[in-house]
Amino acid sequence: MKSLNDFKSHINAKGIVSQNRFDVTIPNNLIWAETQNLIFRCQSLNIPGAQILTSDFKLYGAQPIVKIPNGRTVDEVQMTFLTRGDMADKYFFDSWLDRIVDFSTNTVSYYDDIKLDIFVNVYNYNNEPIYTVKMVGSIPNRVEMIQVNWEDYDRLLTYTVNFSYESLEYITNSNKTKQSFKHLDKKHGNSDPTPSQVPIISSSNNIFNTEDAIQNLRNSGRLP
Repeated sequence: MKSLNDFKSHINAKGIVSQNRFDVTIPNNLIWAETQNLIFRCQSLNIPGAQILTSDFKLYGAQPIVKIPNGRTVDEVQMTFLTRGDMADKYFFDSWLDRIVDFSTNTVSYYDDIKLDIFVNVYNYNNEPIYTVKMVGSIPNRVEMIQVNWEDYDRLLTYTVNFSYESLEYITNSNKTKQSFKHLDKKHGNSDPTPSQVPIISSSNNIFNTEDAIQNLRNSGRLP
């Protein structure tokens, strides 16, 4: 059995990652030219996961049931954003939904005209990207309602957006195979972007911290 010193040595050698060291990049587009600034606004999200679909197989008698893979599925991604002072970011997602399905004419746009690739990035303590997931062909399928309350004078306004997407592409420095994997089962060669080519913004000043923002507002007298 490994000792406590072995555990400490392993942690010191390999390090750890904090849950707050992340950001999300949505490329600029025709709807709103400031989507790169959403990198400062995403308060929380769930990093995309995937599931292999299986069918039960049993040959005969009391043989144990074997799970035979027959497909795969990916999870929706839920992101919570801190609202801008002019709520332009909220208008962006509302307009994106309206472009997908026109609220006045009920016409539906072509998928290729309304999808965007979204990057979710995880950083180490040196602010270097160590894990990047590209959500290929993403669209928002739901903007959640916003609950407001007169009693919540000391809380910042946030809203949540659910995204669906075609597939996932993993781009990571820690991938020992030195390959990027798209659709989880197809290897790609040198044509895939490397982590340094992914359009991300990173510096110690760009890591947004909600608690610091609230404290700054209180220090400036804008919050009690």
